[in-house]
Amino acid sequence: MNATAMIFLAAAATYFWRAIGAAAAGNIRASSPVLRAASCIAYAMVAALIVRMIVFPAGATSEIPLALRLCSVAAGLAVFAFRRNVAAGAWTAAIAVVALNSAFA
Repeated sequence: MNATAMIFLAAAATYFWRAIGAAAAGNIRASSPVLRAASCIAYAMVAALIVRMIVFPAGATSEIPLALRLCSVAAGLAVFAFRRNVAAGAWTAAIAVVALNSAFA
């Protein structure tokens, strides 16, 4: 099977399920218990992945001590709590981990 055929089949499978989802979306209430449960599960999975990246990092981040990673997360959360801006909190945490690692490592 050539590459063009494989791309076409993969796109067809993807768009088939997207079409079914779009057709069903009109009949789903955003406040339904099933969607609220799915939303909670999705948030929990994202939180678990973030904690995993902080506590058990891979690559170059694993060379940064845990205390410095936790301090940078605390700085990012503090900025987010005061500004209610995810980007500001993320940038603060990123800048803090670089600055702390440069200062203490």
